[in-house]
Formats: sequence, C-alpha cells, structure tokens
Amino acid sequence: MELLAPLDQCVRSRCNWETYERLLVENQDSSSPRFTYDQGWLEIMSPSIDHEKIVDTLRLLVAALADHYGLDYQGTGSTTFRREDLQRGFEPDASYYFRDAATIRPLKDLELPRHPAPELIIEVEVHHSDMDKLALYHSLGVDEVWRWSKNRLIILHRKQHSYEQNSCSRIFPQAEADQLSSFVFRSIEVTKIEWNRALKAWLGAGDI
Repeated sequence: MELLAPLDQCVRSRCNWETYERLLVENQDSSSPRFTYDQGWLEIMSPSIDHEKIVDTLRLLVAALADHYGLDYQGTGSTTFRREDLQRGFEPDASYYFRDAATIRPLKDLELPRHPAPELIIEVEVHHSDMDKLALYHSLGVDEVWRWSKNRLIILHRKQHSYEQNSCSRIFPQAEADQLSSFVFRSIEVTKIEWNRALKAWLGAGDI
C-alpha cells in the first residue's frame, strides 16, 4: 500500500544566513512553509494534507507511549532550531523534550546552544532531498530521529559521528519501529475510535 503520495511542494536554492533569518521572521506566525538551512543552501517545504495526517498519528503515538511509561515530556512542535555558528537550522515535523522537559516548559524562546536540542524529532520524508539532514540534526545534538520514509518508520539513535538505525526507540525501549509503522497504516483503515482502542489494547497487553 502506498500510504503517502509525493504531493509536498519543495524548493531548494542558494541563500545567505541573513536571508534565511529574514524569511523566518516573515513566516514566524505560519505553520507553513517550513525551512531547512544548511551552510548556504535553503530548502522550503509546504507539507501536504497526507503528510500532516502521518505526523498527527506519530504525535499521538508519542503521547500514548509517554503516558504508558510515565514519562514527563514537553512537545515543541515545528519550532525553529538553528545555530548561526554552524550555519544550520531546521524545523521538524514534531519535536520533544523528556529529561529536559521541566527546563524547557516555561521558556518563551529556544536558543541553541544555550538551551539543549530536542531529544526526539519526527520527520516525514516524501521527496528526495539533496541535503544531508541527518548530518544537520546530528550537528545540532538531536538524540533520536523518527523518520517516516518509503512507507515505514525508521528509528535512528545518535552515535558519536552519525546516526545508527535501531529496531526500537531509546526513549521507549520496547516500542518497535515495525509495530509503530503498523499503527500508522491502521490509522487510515479504521475510525479514530477503533484505532484508539487497538492502541490501548496493545499498550495494556504487557508486551511493551
């Protein structure tokens, strides 16, 4: 089943840091487009409705898992994370803090590296990007990436120099990528009530 058609609009071009920051200011009250900047290259992406449906499902899974494990967390959505000294910045589909949740919760603004990078980000990938986004996330200090790509969820753990694919989440140790992928597919096949019941049954079965 092809869950996500490549309907997102994406543009990539050269620009300097000042132009990138000006675009961020001009679009600061809008959820779209989203900007990624990597050392002189700017990618502008306007997500499709199918893209946002998958993001919404993954957000629901994070919230349910955090509740199941009794983990405090603070979601920071598509907040802009950037560092001028590295000439890099990005806006994830979703982002979360767990161990630093209490520190982040009262803040009005996030500024790297004065504040920590998010511990988990979600990225729904529907088009080929010439940017090495994992290198970008790694340089800014993101611990774990959930990447939806080619109709499956890939969980990536940060290592010293790169990310390593893993079958399970580091934050939710028993949550397997294949099982989470199945819930994303199920979200388009059944009603939200049925989906929530299936999720609660899975969490309550004692296998996680």
